[in-house]
Amino acid sequence: MNEPDAREILAWRYEAPYDFYDPKDEDLDTDLQTLLGLADNYMTVRDAEGSLVGYYCFGFDAQISGGDYSENALDIGCHARPDLLGTGLGASFIAMAIDLLWLFFPGQEQVRTTVAAFNARALQVCETAGFVQTQEFTHENGVEFTVWTKKV
Repeated sequence: MNEPDAREILAWRYEAPYDFYDPKDEDLDTDLQTLLGLADNYMTVRDAEGSLVGYYCFGFDAQISGGDYSENALDIGCHARPDLLGTGLGASFIAMAIDLLWLFFPGQEQVRTTVAAFNARALQVCETAGFVQTQEFTHENGVEFTVWTKKV
């Protein structure tokens, strides 16, 4: 991820209830540094025309505090541009994340993703993609999350 892409992503604003994913103004500098950090695993996703359509994160960056991540799996997180939510691209988006997993993290036998429990669209994508819910927990901010795994 480069700085212009990170700044564009941080300007995205979602409609409720997905506005939960909007960055807070006071956190923008920290969020920018996270997206650009050399030790962090963030990758942008572009369409055939080169437009930024989303991003992935892998490993620790895809985990949410409060969950139990002791089981061996590679965590993946996916975020799409707000205007693309609900357009039916979710299955392709997650399939491409798993393909990238094989390219950058060969030999991984299981993937895991953590989804806010209110995010019905993402939960449906996980289920359709063959993930199985393995855990539920409540983050310190009171938001409930579910953890899903899939053998690859």
